[in-house]
Amino acid sequence: MVVNYFLKSDAKYGHYITLHLSPEDILSIKNIVCGAPNYSEENFQWPIDNNVAKFKSNPEQPDAQFSPILDARKINDFKNHNSYLKALPLDDPCKDMRVTLEYTPVPYQGGKDYSRGCSLDLYSITALKMEGQILHYDTSSPSKRARLH
Repeated sequence: MVVNYFLKSDAKYGHYITLHLSPEDILSIKNIVCGAPNYSEENFQWPIDNNVAKFKSNPEQPDAQFSPILDARKINDFKNHNSYLKALPLDDPCKDMRVTLEYTPVPYQGGKDYSRGCSLDLYSITALKMEGQILHYDTSSPSKRARLH
C-alpha cells in the first residue's frame, strides 16, 4: 500500500515511493540481500522501518517525470495476465493504493562515516485492483477536485 510518493521532476530529490509492506514482502527483500556477497548482519542498515520502505529512482534526465506507471486496476488475475498494460497518468497514484513494484535491492559496504546497508532502486510501478476498499481521494486543491468530476 502506498504511504507517500514523489514522482514528478526534481533533480534535487529524484523520484520515490514509500510503501507499507507485508511481512512476506519484507522477508523476500531480506532474503535477497542476505544472499549478496560479503553480507554481514552486524550494523546493517535496512531501508525498512515499521514495515514501511522507501524505493528511490534517480532520473537520467533531471527534469523527467517518473515512468512507467502501469494500470492493472481492472485486471482480476494480474499474475496470469499476459497482454500490455496502459500507462497510468502521473497524477493518478494516491495514498493507500495497492501497487506492485519492479525494483532491485542494492547492498552497499559501510564507510568511515556510515554503516553498511542497502537501498531499493525503483524501476516501475503497477497499480493493482483495490479489493473491497474505498478510495479516499485527496481533494485539497481546486485542480484535484476538478479532476474528480
